[in-house]
Amino acid sequence: MPAGSCKLDMMLYVPQGAPAPHRPPMHPLNALRNRAVAAAQTKVLLLLDADFMVSSSLNELQHSTWVQTAVSQGVLVVLPALEPVRSDAAAQQAVARACRGGKAEALAGLGQGSLQPFHVDRFEPGHSATNFARWSTSNETYDVSYSMGFEPYVLVSKRLVPWYDERFTGYLEDKVVHIQTMVHMGFTFAVHPSAFVVHYPHPDSHDQALVKTTGLMQEAGKSVVWIKGMSELQIQGQGDHARAEMAAGTYWPPTRFAPCNVPYKTAASTGFVQGCRHEGAEQVSTLCKIAERIKIRTGS
Repeated sequence: MPAGSCKLDMMLYVPQGAPAPHRPPMHPLNALRNRAVAAAQTKVLLLLDADFMVSSSLNELQHSTWVQTAVSQGVLVVLPALEPVRSDAAAQQAVARACRGGKAEALAGLGQGSLQPFHVDRFEPGHSATNFARWSTSNETYDVSYSMGFEPYVLVSKRLVPWYDERFTGYLEDKVVHIQTMVHMGFTFAVHPSAFVVHYPHPDSHDQALVKTTGLMQEAGKSVVWIKGMSELQIQGQGDHARAEMAAGTYWPPTRFAPCNVPYKTAASTGFVQGCRHEGAEQVSTLCKIAERIKIRTGS
């Protein structure tokens, strides 16, 4: 295919079973993400929502030796996420300018106040670990540490990425738990100095609107979900279930896809890597190395 072109594959997914009784029906986004991962034909995947545009500099990463090597060793290459401050036609133009013009144009938008770090005023933990101040002056990749709620958009090895947890539907914690799963597997983060993504403004999705109109709420770090109109109903959030299982070393993302044939428990006892999709000596060797990094880092 010509450089810069893209190929779109489409598939029909029909959810199985009835929705959970305590939740209104929502889109099975994580199930859809799993099928996209399974259908991907490249060694490196960009885990990105469909309402984002990518910077022109991303084209340079297609054949980057550094990216290929980094992701094969369990590094998640973070692409800083930005968004327009407004949501009108001028904001759409600001997004297009930044993506075409590269980092210099993005920094100009940040300086002029037309762009800002993604969700900085709605869910700061989601992207604050990216360290946008450092990114603005950096000319080379730099490592960042995980903090609770971090949900960056990343380049990752298809061979190593775990499945998404298909218990999550709609809006809230779906990506947060997936990133946390990879952290427990031993993945690390490196921020790319020039490539980035920008959110394209649009009205609330069906699921976002449903969350707001029904009163369904779930706050990061809290263990209960309240649903308005269901008298005195308290249920433990799916995210807390997943985190408890990670801590116990018993978690792998529930999915209709088969897990690895050879489960491998990390050296730090932080979880099983049964969510990977390709078994074999090479993969197990790589995962052992990832686990060893956890062991060294935690002293366990």
